Amino acid sequence: MSRTQLPSIFPWTSVPQKRRKIERVQLLTTTPPQTTTVTNCLQAENENVEDVECPVVTTKSETMDFQESINDESCRDQSIQTDILDESQSPQEEILALKETIRCLKANINELNTKPKFELSNHKDEDEDIAFYIVRESRILKRENRLHLFRRLEQLSSKQIKCDGAIEFLRLCQNVDLTPTFAKVDQTKSKNWQQSSKAFSTNVIAEELRSKVKQNAMLKMEMNTIYDEIRQQCSPLQYMLTLRVMTDLRKKLYEDVMTNHTSKIARLINKEFDVDEHITNISSYRLSFFEKLVLCRGLKFSIAQPVPARDVKASFEKAYWRLEPTLPEDQKELAAATLRSIALNYIQRRGPRPPKALQQAINQLRRREDIVITKPDKGSGVVVMDKTEYIRLLSDASIKDTTKFTPINTERPKTRGRPPKHYHPLLQKEKQLESVVRKILPKPIADTVCRKGSRLAHLYGLPKTHKQQLSMRPILSSTGTYNFALAKWLEEKLKPLSLNQHTICDIFSFAEVIRETPLNPNDILVSYDVCALFTNVPLDETIEIIAEKAFKNNWFNETHGLNLTKTGLTELLRIATKDQLFQFDGQLYEQVDGVAMGSPLGPLMANVFLCSIEEQLDRNNKLPSFYKRYVDDTLATMPNIQAATAFLSTLNECHPAIQFTMEIAENNKLPFLGMMIEKNGCHLTTSVYHKPTDTGLLLHYQSHVDQRYKRSLLNTMLNRAYRLSSTKESFTKECQHLKRMFTKLKYPVKLINSAIAWYTSSTIQSRHETPTELDAATQKPVRITLPFKDQKSADTVRHQLKDLGRKIGTDLQPVFTSRKIEGKLKIQEEKPALINHQCVVYTFKCDSCDADYIGYTTRHLHQRIEEHKASVIGKHLREAHGVASAGLGKMFSVLKKCRGKMDCLIHEMLFIREQ
Repeated sequence: MSRTQLPSIFPWTSVPQKRRKIERVQLLTTTPPQTTTVTNCLQAENENVEDVECPVVTTKSETMDFQESINDESCRDQSIQTDILDESQSPQEEILALKETIRCLKANINELNTKPKFELSNHKDEDEDIAFYIVRESRILKRENRLHLFRRLEQLSSKQIKCDGAIEFLRLCQNVDLTPTFAKVDQTKSKNWQQSSKAFSTNVIAEELRSKVKQNAMLKMEMNTIYDEIRQQCSPLQYMLTLRVMTDLRKKLYEDVMTNHTSKIARLINKEFDVDEHITNISSYRLSFFEKLVLCRGLKFSIAQPVPARDVKASFEKAYWRLEPTLPEDQKELAAATLRSIALNYIQRRGPRPPKALQQAINQLRRREDIVITKPDKGSGVVVMDKTEYIRLLSDASIKDTTKFTPINTERPKTRGRPPKHYHPLLQKEKQLESVVRKILPKPIADTVCRKGSRLAHLYGLPKTHKQQLSMRPILSSTGTYNFALAKWLEEKLKPLSLNQHTICDIFSFAEVIRETPLNPNDILVSYDVCALFTNVPLDETIEIIAEKAFKNNWFNETHGLNLTKTGLTELLRIATKDQLFQFDGQLYEQVDGVAMGSPLGPLMANVFLCSIEEQLDRNNKLPSFYKRYVDDTLATMPNIQAATAFLSTLNECHPAIQFTMEIAENNKLPFLGMMIEKNGCHLTTSVYHKPTDTGLLLHYQSHVDQRYKRSLLNTMLNRAYRLSSTKESFTKECQHLKRMFTKLKYPVKLINSAIAWYTSSTIQSRHETPTELDAATQKPVRITLPFKDQKSADTVRHQLKDLGRKIGTDLQPVFTSRKIEGKLKIQEEKPALINHQCVVYTFKCDSCDADYIGYTTRHLHQRIEEHKASVIGKHLREAHGVASAGLGKMFSVLKKCRGKMDCLIHEMLFIREQ
């Protein structure tokens, strides 16, 4: 679809043709604004002149930011006073600005040889100059009868800081579900009126918060009035120094107030739960109380965040683009107008503000470069490690094995002919993959599996804290890499080859099978596990096995309607799995053997390899009577321990690349795949098994997400308990465990009980109902992904979309997403800018004029910049400024990273409109 044909629910965001958009780039001539120099301010103060004719400053070096704010009334109100009233802001920026002011004052005075009413001291330390000015300006205020304004401002600041601290305390109480003393109901009455007392306390906190917010706004207005009066009666320098004094006073008062509230919050929380329960801190860094409070609810926890209006508009635009082709002409206008109204109403709604203390704790953890915050390999929780130890352990588990990993040199190799202008091993991998794929696959398929702009994979690890000696599990993040799409395509086509009569597809069907399988009453249960299966899979051998199976009776081509050769499929498998390029700790590596854990082909290659071993054992009659495997975990029955040990030796002799371990049932009980399997005579019974590493940390009820996800989690855990429990008693026992676990996660008891009752009744009813066939012609729902604001807004949007769906005959389903703290605290692997900017919306701004341009590309940005050298942008630089386009890349910047071409198109439209 061309750009001019794209439908839009926001008419103002329609994008013109590409050629017309490029021609927007032109030289705009504007008159620079007039600003006041430091010298003129001093002369005005010396001569007591209120209005001074200020010359135009034509160079950037002569322009001072703080003086522009003094001359501009609106800028003054929004910058200086807002910064002063923001108690969370550090005064370091204002100190630096004041130091710069003093340096400029000295320079201008010496240059003009002008002597003001007071002489600048020749102190070597600029901090002494600052203290000198503060003392002197206070004396001037007192001498000129303006000290009462300063004292009144000091009193109001004290009240406002205390009010703001109370607001922060109340928001923390709401976020952590705490009840302060003033909102508690009498203990004897609260036991009898539990539900009513809880609602009463919640309403009291909410009403007190509204009252404090209103009082805080009034105090700020009164303070701004005094700031206006001081500014009108004082010189600019006196006004700036007054702000400096107030900043110090407010900072000290804010620290005292927050220290008091922190101690109160800590006392209330310690009565409810332990903030250290789910945190394993093995680093040298000592976490603060609020940092523990952020992490104790898990990395999947979400706090309220501002919702950009652009993201909301983009979500509705994307939904309408999918919906518009299916609508008749008479319904398109109705759908566009209704979606536009819903979007604008959702944008105007105000979401809750997160507690500043939690936000500051997240930012502080994010800025620390000496620690790593991640989840453990088994179970749930949070692990805090020193980065040096993290890198050492991960290196020991991966790249130090030189038989499987080799470092890659990033320097350009010497070649004959003209070398490429931009070189990186990833770019070479892209070219190599495209040349191979386009020779083997048809063009439509090749276009889908060859990525124009891929990302560089990176290696990360999960600490095995459940082991006696700490180690790491290496995982390769390969989503969006150069061969990821090809690997996904191959995995989908070859998946049937990874299954046999011994493999398990999912644990629920496996539980049903083993409960119905009769066994020998004298047999024992044994489980076998493969050590580090993925990294030890022999790639070349496994690829040959897959190719042989795929072209047995020409199965691959006949099944998928293709015309490939065995050699072609082998080449595709090699380029999709071998020599995987990735980055770790700033260095490039290739995995030359083994399958990366994280690759789409990883489970398939592992299953195919183990299936070949099982088929070999089956032909030699060495498999036990009962043998079932799920990837690298195997369950079998053996006559005795000696037979189990002998079969372990047989498995370890099958191939030198892999080794197995064994676990024998104790008291006829064996944990396997989250189940506790118990042998009772000739039959097996199952129940839910909880590992020792399971801390029960799931989605916390206080997490800022849609309530539907919380109810769905309850139903999912109940369904798992029901399908893995072979008896009613074990299901009832697991329900009691879930009730305790979700109560600990702050889920209301009423919600838990209703979910259990609903699931039990619906399950019993579904047993007696005849299953109905689904209509194959049922239209797929159109999902609208929206950032979550609050529950009331989400319910309103869901109701409005449901009404619109009934009118146009389409199922519209909103999907609300929240930002997890995991995304902010994950390890940031810095990658070269050359291959780190792809699928982006970018902007060009000329350094010599106001010409600009907004565009998008799904390739690497440097490739698009090279094309711009021959476009109107390069022509503009050459003709208007006589500048060569060699340094063109410095004038481009990324506005938005997108997930696909449609996202790029939508955000490009919105950014153009916002200009």
